[in-house]
Amino acid sequence: MLKMVLSWDETLDLCKSVPMLLLIPFVMVAVVSSGTEAAHEFDVFRLYQYELHGQSYGCHGSQVNMEARTKSSSQLHRRCVVVPLDDLSVQTFKQLVERGAGSILIMLPGTTGSPALAKQWHDLEQYLLSESVSLPVYFAEETPGLRRLHENIVAVAEAEKSATALDNLLGIFAGQGYQ
Repeated sequence: MLKMVLSWDETLDLCKSVPMLLLIPFVMVAVVSSGTEAAHEFDVFRLYQYELHGQSYGCHGSQVNMEARTKSSSQLHRRCVVVPLDDLSVQTFKQLVERGAGSILIMLPGTTGSPALAKQWHDLEQYLLSESVSLPVYFAEETPGLRRLHENIVAVAEAEKSATALDNLLGIFAGQGYQ
């Protein structure tokens, strides 16, 4: 008769019989591929915060330690949304706040470009400085490195949309996880 359940002693004997040297390569691969490529450093500037006649304006939050996502990602709760300025309007900003974004990083272009973008930028600036915003809002000058980071985040978001449940589960362990 086949014994289906191993006793505690038999389980320990089984573990002892597996050479630990066989497990070392798996541990090393897991440690090396743990997302070290996801660490990026760049200068950011926080949205101004001030108080006038007892009324708070600007950004109240300051700490960010969250996964980066795009504005089109399905899950924004407790995530940092990285968005280029030309993709952000006052309405889009309000939607991101309503969808539960944990913080927002706005990528500023080197030049204002078109008059329409300059007006959009002005309208957003006026809105942000006239409202009380509880989540951290940061600005960063768009550099080639930050642009590549944003492109990678967009690619990961697109892959997640078309991935199966198993692919998403594996992506949790092997993904880049930009923070």
